[in-house]
Amino acid sequence: MNGKTLDATQENKPENCGESEKKFDFVDYATNSTIHGLHNAVNPANGKIRRAAWATMLLSLLAYFAFAISLRVQKLRTYPVSSRTRVIEVDELFYPAMTICNLNQIKKSYVADDNFLENVFLALNKFTKHLSNITLEDENVLNQMDSGYILRQMFHDGAFTLEEMVYTCFWQNQVVNCSDYFTQTLTAMGYCYTFNSADLIKENGRLKTSQIGVKQGFSFYVDVGQENYFYQSRNSAGIRLLVHDPYDWPLVEASGIAISPGTETFLSISESQVKRMPPPYEGSTCVDTNDVNFKNPLKYFDEYSQSRCTQDCFMDYVVRECECVVLGVEINNCTFTQHVTCVKKAEREYLTNSSHLNQCRCRSTCFRSHFHVTKSEAYYPSDRTLQEFIAYEPEFALKEKSGYFRKNYMFVNLFMSELSYALYEENAAYSLGDFQSDVGGNLGLCLGASFLSVAELTEFFLIAFIGIAYKICQRKTNTDSAHIV
Repeated sequence: MNGKTLDATQENKPENCGESEKKFDFVDYATNSTIHGLHNAVNPANGKIRRAAWATMLLSLLAYFAFAISLRVQKLRTYPVSSRTRVIEVDELFYPAMTICNLNQIKKSYVADDNFLENVFLALNKFTKHLSNITLEDENVLNQMDSGYILRQMFHDGAFTLEEMVYTCFWQNQVVNCSDYFTQTLTAMGYCYTFNSADLIKENGRLKTSQIGVKQGFSFYVDVGQENYFYQSRNSAGIRLLVHDPYDWPLVEASGIAISPGTETFLSISESQVKRMPPPYEGSTCVDTNDVNFKNPLKYFDEYSQSRCTQDCFMDYVVRECECVVLGVEINNCTFTQHVTCVKKAEREYLTNSSHLNQCRCRSTCFRSHFHVTKSEAYYPSDRTLQEFIAYEPEFALKEKSGYFRKNYMFVNLFMSELSYALYEENAAYSLGDFQSDVGGNLGLCLGASFLSVAELTEFFLIAFIGIAYKICQRKTNTDSAHIV
C-alpha cells in the first residue's frame, strides 16, 4: 500500500514545479558576499557575541545609509540651482532698439480746418474743456463723431510724421536717411518711431559695432514742434524714449525716460544677459520659450515676452469690457463713443487695480537681454554753435529771435559704452549624476559595497523567491497526492 502511494505521488507531480529542488542557503550567500561585514554577522564559526556585534553594526550603518539617501532624494526633488555672474569680452555687440514718442499726440495743424473736431479734442482735455463749445454728453456730437471719423485714423494722421520730428541722422559719424533706421510703432502713447526694430532686422539684419563711443553710435536731431502742440496726455514738451530689446514690446509710457528740448543727450548703453533654469528648478518662475512643448499663451502677439504679455493683458481686459481698443495693437478699433464712455473708464480701473495684471501671470523669459542706460546731458546748442547755425542758414536768425531752438530742438546720441556684457547664469546645483555619486559613495562608506553588490543581493532574493515558490508548489502537490490515495 505504501509503495503504491509513493508511485502515485511521483506520477502526479506537476512539471512546472521543476525537475529538481535547488537548495536555498542564506549562509552560503553571506559568506561569499562582497558586502563587507555580512559574512562576519552570519558565519557559524564566529561566536554569538561577535555575530551580534557585527549584525548591530551592519544594521546601524544600513539605517544611516537609508537616512543619507533619503536626504539626497529630498535635495534632488527641490531642483537646487547655483548661479554666477561674469563679464564676457566680445569683439562686437548688437545694438538695442530705441522707441521715441512725442509728448503731443494730435497736431494743431491737423484740426486747423475742422472746427468741430477741434472742439471735440478741446472737450477731451479737462484743462481746455471750458474753451469748447460742445459737450461730450451730447448724443448728437457722439453720433457725428462715430459716423464721420475713425478714432485710430485720427491718431495716425494727427501725429507728427518722422520727417517732421526727426530730420537728420548719423550712423557711425556718417549722415544717413532716417527712414532707413526708423519704423512707425503704435504704442499706448500713440504713434511713435522705433530705431532698429524687429521688422528692420528681418529686412537688413541687426545693427552692430566693433568700437565704443559716440562717434560709433547713432545720433539724430529732434524738433518737437511745440508751436504745433494741441492734444497731449501730459503737460510737458519733449519726447519719451525707451531703449529695449528689439523683440520686446515698447512699454514707453510705463518705462521710458523723458528728454526735454534745449539739450544734447548722451545715452551710454551697457548690456547684461540673464540665463535662468526653467521650472521646476528652485525659485524659478520664468517662461522657457525654447521648450518644444511651449505654447504661446498670448492672444494678440505671435511671440512671447514679458512686455508683450503685459500689453496683451491690458488689451484683453479692455476688449472684455468694451469690445475694442484704441491704442496698442491694431485690432477691434473703437468708435469715439466707446472711447469716451467705456475705454477711459476701463483703463483707469486696470491701472488702479493690480489684480487684473496679476491674473495674467506675466513672467519673464528664461533667457533675456537687458540694456542699461546711463543718461547725461548738456545745454544745447551753445551760443557759439547757434551763431554758426545762423551764419550757415540765415533763416535760423528768425527762429532764434523767438527762442525756437532751445524750445524745440534736441540732439540725441545712442552708443555702446563697452565691448562686453555681464552674464548672470544659473546651472543645476544637484544633478542626477551627483545623486548617483552620493548613492555610490554612501554605499561604499557604510557597507563597503558597490552597485554590483546590489546586483548580487537582488539575484539572491530572486533565487530565494523561486526557492520558496518551489517549496510551496511541492507541498501542495504532496497534499493533493495524499488526498487522491
